Amino acid sequence: MVHALKELWRVLVPGGFLIDLCPFTARPPLDIIAGDAVLAAGSLDDTEGFPDDLAANDAIKRVTADGWFARERSDSFDLYTYWDTMAEFQVYMDKRMTATLPPETHSRAERLLAQHGPGARLRTHLHMIIARYRKTPAGQGV
Repeated sequence: MVHALKELWRVLVPGGFLIDLCPFTARPPLDIIAGDAVLAAGSLDDTEGFPDDLAANDAIKRVTADGWFARERSDSFDLYTYWDTMAEFQVYMDKRMTATLPPETHSRAERLLAQHGPGARLRTHLHMIIARYRKTPAGQGV
């Protein structure tokens, strides 16, 4: 990953920015939203992607420590994503997520959706961290 960040540094304009966006949520919750009610269905299992997350964090730390990028600012925000059906959620999970849906969470979500009718929706909640790094001239020629 350090190699990819150094390649990014190479093609970035002088003084350009790298935006690092990463989730900071362990075992993200899956909720069922029914009217004003928020019903907990359980959690997703994101342990499979954890080593990749750590490696990405280490790569950012390394290129920052080596002077390729300077961290300028960071912030956090909550990211909520909604689906109307379990089928839509499953497609999203299959295509975009490294997390998996444990069987007990899947069963509870289906049961809650059935209990609360067609207006009920699924929702995940991730706490996200966003950081801005500025390209520095220190990495030139390295």
